[in-house]
Amino acid sequence: MSGFKSHIKEAIALNRKRKPYYARMTNGQSASLSSSLIFMERLVIPIASYFDWRALKFNKKGIPIVKNDFVPMQVKAMDTMPKYTAALTDKILSDEQRKVISYLAELSLTSELNNIHDITLAYYETVQESELEHQVHFAMLLHMLESVILIARNGLEYDAQSKGQTKSLTMKLIKIHKIAIRNALKIDRRANLFHQENVGIIINDLPKISIP
Repeated sequence: MSGFKSHIKEAIALNRKRKPYYARMTNGQSASLSSSLIFMERLVIPIASYFDWRALKFNKKGIPIVKNDFVPMQVKAMDTMPKYTAALTDKILSDEQRKVISYLAELSLTSELNNIHDITLAYYETVQESELEHQVHFAMLLHMLESVILIARNGLEYDAQSKGQTKSLTMKLIKIHKIAIRNALKIDRRANLFHQENVGIIINDLPKISIP
């Protein structure tokens, strides 16, 4: 694991490499989604650099905050077909968006990392159940939730190691993810159109983060 900026640059390289394949499989229709992802990822690079810089003083003391909060881009083959291929309807999307808002509201009421971990894990499991019920993928949303779970779990260890000095940085990192979570369903909705055609864009392009 090598930090935030490295993770984003790996994601950009992956999406650039896979963009032509997905475009061929969708008669060019997926190109705008790939371009949007790459554009958004490029915007994140300065933010990622800031977090890597803020983490350096802790990293030098053997506390791997930020450095170990992002996983390598080990992803599925781009020709892997989606597990679920049903349509993500307006009703399903609206219901899930309300759950996102409720989750974020609940998260805003606490600054305790163990609470953030548990609240996020509970919602993560709810999203998985929703995927199964509706036979659609919420891949980007789940990925962002997995990341928050990892950051909160690691943050508890860093907090103990640093005697409370790392918590502020961990909370800032979670705040950035909350912004991404608020918008994740927009990406999942666009990707769903191609999942219905058995093209696994997004699903195949996000690394799995292990949730114990």
